[in-house]
Amino acid sequence: MMRKEFFITMYTDATRMPFYEAMQSLVGKNVAIQTGLNVKQGLLVAVFPDLVVLEVCHVPFYYRVADITWVTPLTEHMR
Repeated sequence: MMRKEFFITMYTDATRMPFYEAMQSLVGKNVAIQTGLNVKQGLLVAVFPDLVVLEVCHVPFYYRVADITWVTPLTEHMR
């Protein structure tokens, strides 16, 4: 049983890194982030392994990576 729990933890940590690296490439760009509650659009100002910061009308919103369903960059016609 311990081995299975260890595998799940390692798998979860390993899948977080590609997301983190992809999010870093979007810093300074306008994005839309969907969580289980809603979709927010704004400027992605910071990315951490477990947290992203989205600025909407000069107000920072902090989202846990575990709560994010999807992220997409916004183009001019989408804003």
